[in-house]
This record gives sequence, structure tokens and C-alpha cells, in this order.
Amino acid sequence: MESFTIESKLKLQYNKDGKFKILVFSDIQEGPRYDKRTLEGINGMLELVRPDLVVLNGDNIIDCSGIKEYSDTLDIFVSPMEKRNIPWTHVFGNHDEECNKDITKEQMQRICESYPHSLASSAPGLPGVGNHILPIYDADGQIRFALYLLDSGSYIDKMGIDNNLIKKFSHLGHAFVPATDYAFIDTRQIIWYYESSQRLERMCGKKIPAIMFFHICLHEFELIAKNPETTGMAGEKNENICPGALNSGLFAAALLRGDVKGIYCGHDHVNTYEGTYFGIKLGFCSNMGYSTYGLPGNDREKNRLRGARLITLDRSDPSNFESEIVFCSDTTFLTAL
Repeated sequence: MESFTIESKLKLQYNKDGKFKILVFSDIQEGPRYDKRTLEGINGMLELVRPDLVVLNGDNIIDCSGIKEYSDTLDIFVSPMEKRNIPWTHVFGNHDEECNKDITKEQMQRICESYPHSLASSAPGLPGVGNHILPIYDADGQIRFALYLLDSGSYIDKMGIDNNLIKKFSHLGHAFVPATDYAFIDTRQIIWYYESSQRLERMCGKKIPAIMFFHICLHEFELIAKNPETTGMAGEKNENICPGALNSGLFAAALLRGDVKGIYCGHDHVNTYEGTYFGIKLGFCSNMGYSTYGLPGNDREKNRLRGARLITLDRSDPSNFESEIVFCSDTTFLTAL
């Protein structure tokens, strides 16, 4: 693989207190006619947490027709970061591709990249759009941490697999994961990650700890919920996980490479759990968008888990980090409850 870029237009760096806070909004999933509580919640989160980076973890903007409507709607939901001078980036989810008309993912990507505080980019020659790496620096100018952001695609029938095979086999499911028709991380993306990690190690003289972000979860996430004590599970499982149709081996690659310390996904709105499997944290990021499905019950119960995942890196121990869900109910924006 030739695609390796480690630079970004804004330099991410640990704070004076040695911390670096990443706030992950997943499944905002709003369009031109949006629920104002989603925007209030985002503003409330940013005021409460004051992150160093925001990650939009897929299913971000939907129900738009054409470039202008997409651009205008995106502007509403990234303006909270732009106005506060907070760097942000994103990955696409299945609904970003599926639920917008007369605009391609490449066009969406260019719009996302155009903002002053956007760190989004897209490595060429790879499946998907928006695969990129973000380095985090120490005060001495050395890279101490890396973020790998991947496009997990939309559906298996868009991956070039014979439709007859999909119809025959995709409904079978697996030993412990329900059958789905969602896409999975492509082998070429896995190779790109692995080789990029090796190059980063050569560049820095040591292996650099990392976290991965993408939208559709891996099969291994189910093992957390099935083994809560062994994996130290925290948080809730309120729906079946919806991973890609096949397990393409990304977790095994990350384990063998030995640099990835956490993998965080969205997609499953009412799952908030996190646990550790083979030394790698696997976690969902809750769900931010009030227009999307939530828990069953009255309005308060339906929206109880609206929130975002906060990840706090520590310069003194980069391989270990703190992770928690921050809920909209924790903010001062009371109308967002």
C-alpha cells in the first residue's frame, strides 16, 4: 500500500496538564428538519467537556437532496465546534451514503474537509471514503499517540461480492452473532492500517499506541456482552449488535500488531457498553440524535441514553486511557433531556 499521510492541517497536542480529551458523537443522524434538542445537546456537551478533538463517528447527516442542502445541514451541526475553535473529524456510516440523494460520498468528504477546524482527509486508493490517520504530539514535537479512522461502508451488496452468493449465504449468521447485510472492513483497509502502523513505528523509533474509530462494530463486540465479568463490561446492552456480514479479521490484525488499545463504534444506538478483550477496549459511543430511535417507553426513557463517549488520554501513560459515556442529562441544556 502506498497511501500513508500522517500530517493534518492543525496540530493535535497534549494539554499542559498532560491530558488529551476526545469527544465522540455517533449517530447524530439529523437532516434539514432536525430536532433542536440534538443541537442543544451537542452545545451542552462541548461546554461541559471542552474537548481537544471531536469525532463524528458515522450516520452524521441524512435526508439531504444535493450539495447545497447537505452543506447547509452539515454547517448547522459542525458550527458548535467551529465557533469554539475545536478541531473535529469524521467517518461515514451506512446512512450517510444511503439516506442522502444527488450527492456522492466524495462530494460530502470535500465539504467536510473545507472547514477551518476540520481534520478530515481521505487516503487515496482505498475502499471507502475518509480513511485517515491523526497523530497526537507531545510538547517536544514527538508523536505519542495515533488515531486510525476508517470507513466501515454501508451494505455487503456494494462491496463487489456476487449477489447470488449474498442471497445464498448472508442470512446464515454466525455462531454467536445475528445475520446482517452490513458491509465489513475491507482487507485492503486492514493492510493499509497495518503497514501505516509499521511506517509510523519506523518514523518514531518505537511502536505508537493508537485508537480506532469507525461506525459498524466488529463481531468481537458480542464477546464483551456475553462475558461481562471477564471483560470488565461497563454500560448497557439494549439491542442485538449489528456488525458487518463477515468477520474480516481487523481485530486479529490489531492484536498481532500490538498498537491499538481501543476500538470505538456507533451504529447500535441503545448500546453503551465497553469492555476489554485480549487487552483491547471495545466500546459503543451511545447515540446523539434525538430524531433517531431510542429506548422503548415514554419520552424521558426513550432519550435516557442520548450522549457521547469521552476518551481522555494521559501523556504519562499513553497505552492506558479513561473512557466514559457523558449523557445529555449531565449538561445544563435542560431542554435536551
